[in-house]
Amino acid sequence: MKNDPFEEKQSSSLQSKLFINEYNGAGQPYAGAGANTEVQDANRYIELYNAGDTDIELAGFTLEYGGEETWRGGSGDKIPAKGYFVIQGTKKGQYPGSGNMMNKGLSANNGNITLDLLDKSGAIIDRYEKTPDLNDHPTLKNTVHLRIPDGGAWYYCKATLATKGVSNPSSGTLGIIQPMGEVVKQETPKVIDPQADYSKLKLNEVSGVGEDEDKFFELINMGDVDISLHGCQIYYNANGKEGESFPPNDDRLTWTGSEDQVIKAGQLFTLTGSKGGAFSTGLTATRILIITLKDPAGNVIDQCIRTKDTGTYAIKDKSFARIPDGTGNFYFATPTPNQKNGASPTGLTLVPVNP
Repeated sequence: MKNDPFEEKQSSSLQSKLFINEYNGAGQPYAGAGANTEVQDANRYIELYNAGDTDIELAGFTLEYGGEETWRGGSGDKIPAKGYFVIQGTKKGQYPGSGNMMNKGLSANNGNITLDLLDKSGAIIDRYEKTPDLNDHPTLKNTVHLRIPDGGAWYYCKATLATKGVSNPSSGTLGIIQPMGEVVKQETPKVIDPQADYSKLKLNEVSGVGEDEDKFFELINMGDVDISLHGCQIYYNANGKEGESFPPNDDRLTWTGSEDQVIKAGQLFTLTGSKGGAFSTGLTATRILIITLKDPAGNVIDQCIRTKDTGTYAIKDKSFARIPDGTGNFYFATPTPNQKNGASPTGLTLVPVNP
């Protein structure tokens, strides 16, 4: 044991003011297989965020990685109010150097990662923890882990959306993968907002075109009030191959909204990436299917239905886009994630809803 007898760390007065805000173990920009490990390692970083209204001097503050010190703030290290401080990845011989270098490498996909941010008295300010090993989810290896919004809940995010030293993206941004909290914690009870008018929530576009990371479900809020997606669900039922009869006979849950997911009034909300991404099942552009959107109470809000996939309807390179947005029928169209579909379906083929 590190301490004998063991002593629990005291809580710092800076809790809820200073956060571990972003963790990049992928080495973004990611150099890929066979890359120079030392260069890639230097691109990794940990970002701190000051949510308070005053600057914070970081001299003597420490960051523990797996219970061992990996960074210590030096003289002159300071994080401005509402600002950011980046602790860089390892470079041999430069720790502690200028005070913003770590002395341990970081991982994007290993399990049992813990980081503790301590003030100069040794009291704990913030903690980051990821317990699952992601080796069985290869699409999550090239990711950063970040809070959304700044100081909020942890999410996985495509490494191309890394936001080193600047504000993190919103939860509605294309590319957000999934809440990390749902991986490491027990599922939270469903919360139904009695004020929410879920009838204003619609499936606006569904695309199974391209690679897994290109596929998406797009929702639209047709109302003038924001709607929490916490507890909303999408079910995806599709035939196993083309030419089978309607309806598909399985009932698969592919997404449940988290407490941090909100769709703004009049706006779109896009879930992208299957197989370890924002939703849990595959998504096809080629087969008969029924996609069902439900509210937190289990009531059906909306559906996207395709009843034919051969002959005239043997279409494999188009999404199912609602035109006009939120109110019209679904048409086969070029995928437009996170963009409105417009009002005119001229020249487009209607997605068949009758067998």
